[in-house]
Amino acid sequence: MYKTTAVFIGMLIAIMLFFNGSLNLFLDSFASGVLIHTVGLIAVIGILLWRREERRINSKIPKYLMTGGLYGVFLVIFNNYSYIKIGATLTLTLGLFGQMIFSSIVDHYGLFGMKEVKMNPQKMIGFGIVSAGVLMMTLA
Repeated sequence: MYKTTAVFIGMLIAIMLFFNGSLNLFLDSFASGVLIHTVGLIAVIGILLWRREERRINSKIPKYLMTGGLYGVFLVIFNNYSYIKIGATLTLTLGLFGQMIFSSIVDHYGLFGMKEVKMNPQKMIGFGIVSAGVLMMTLA
């Protein structure tokens, strides 16, 4: 179930990249970022109202965890810029490659309170294959 959901998320990210990058053809990166996040905020508020659940911010949440939205802003702006310059496929490929590298470091060392999932030979082979594919795509 979770693996299927992850594949679905990947498809949604590709669709989002296309729409956001295409919007950037009509607006500059910052204006499109504002519009994209405003629509997202409206969507989240709508979902919260529809679910009719009371939400409170827990004061014990580590402050660094609240910076995810900040990273999201930079993600959208840089994705939009890259989409215009290098296209959707290479933007998504290099973005996923960066995610793979960073998430492997997080897993291996158990950063941010995550459970340690050590690197193993099978993962290293997978890294090599993916790296070769990324290299082939960037040189094409």
